[in-house]
Amino acid sequence: MTVVADTRFLLVYTFPANNEERDMIKQLMRQSLREHLVIPSIVLTEYIKNAGREIGKQAALTRVFSFKESGAEVYDIRESTALLAGELLLKDQKRSVGDALIAATTLELHASHVLTDDPHFREFGVKTRWMGSSPA
Repeated sequence: MTVVADTRFLLVYTFPANNEERDMIKQLMRQSLREHLVIPSIVLTEYIKNAGREIGKQAALTRVFSFKESGAEVYDIRESTALLAGELLLKDQKRSVGDALIAATTLELHASHVLTDDPHFREFGVKTRWMGSSPA
């Protein structure tokens, strides 16, 4: 089973709000790595942009390397992914290109869900999962 990371998942993993959230997100990360965690390359772009503001470019890059060393696979945007994301955006043009690419990756890989608390992914026809919940 494959699961796909949203940027939000990696940011909360890096910057949990409290100890309870830290424990829950670490548990979700461990489980996701066992299930085959895929990080779309657009998520790396968004992660470096956001985490880099907080901890600096080099520390953010080190975190990305750590995700990969832990077993996460980076999935490059392919032509087929880009075309599918465009089709998704034709149906719902209010959504971001990044979210459409993440959803398209999920659909293309037949992944079980996206790791996020963003409900907009369901509008693209993909399931989501967040801390303490089952895929919905």
